[in-house]
Amino acid sequence: MSLPIRNWNLSVISHDLRAPLRAIYGFSQILAGRHREYLNEEGKQYMDYIVESSIRMEQLINDLLNYSRLGRKTVEIRPVSLKKITDAIFDDFKPQIDEIGGKFKLTDAPPVISSDESLLIQIFSNLVGNAIKYRRTDIDLLIDISFETIQDAVLIKVADNGIGIPMEHCEKIFNVFQRLHGEDKYPGTGIGLANVKKAVSMLDGTIYVESTVGKGSTFIMEFPNKKPKSHE
Repeated sequence: MSLPIRNWNLSVISHDLRAPLRAIYGFSQILAGRHREYLNEEGKQYMDYIVESSIRMEQLINDLLNYSRLGRKTVEIRPVSLKKITDAIFDDFKPQIDEIGGKFKLTDAPPVISSDESLLIQIFSNLVGNAIKYRRTDIDLLIDISFETIQDAVLIKVADNGIGIPMEHCEKIFNVFQRLHGEDKYPGTGIGLANVKKAVSMLDGTIYVESTVGKGSTFIMEFPNKKPKSHE
């Protein structure tokens, strides 16, 4: 579902939520550490549920805060090397990629564009992280990033050979809290792609996805290669 989160005072809400949440997590950790041996198997399982749920709630609060802060960020336009960004992303995710036996591919030479470096890093990080999370287990993951310069715009594609997205959900996935899979199989808060969409919009760009279930997804973004209108 899509919620009017921009109208919430998320900083206040998150502060009010965090205090009792930390208490729940802290006391459950104490109980688990000091009294676990006195619990039967069912009690131990319930205790684990409390701890795990507290951790998930903390992640949800953090993601909501990031979403809120993103909207208040001032866009800073300057020359940005997309090669520098992709190299940094590849380095950040290399341990995960090596662990699962996947690989990155750059189809084209990354250009230098006028944009906001921190927003682009957030966009790439979310898309690569999603590709890793929603990979197929029967083949090695391939993440292919390509670039095309068209007059005063640059086209960027981030493609993978993962599980894919049903066509009827290809627009909905950019909504806040939109999840297509159960959290037991694919953990997450459903805010990552909403952050991507917001960051792309702040750069006066567009994003959409083409996907085939069982074959993979391609996220296609177009950005103006010039200073966008002010966003604060």
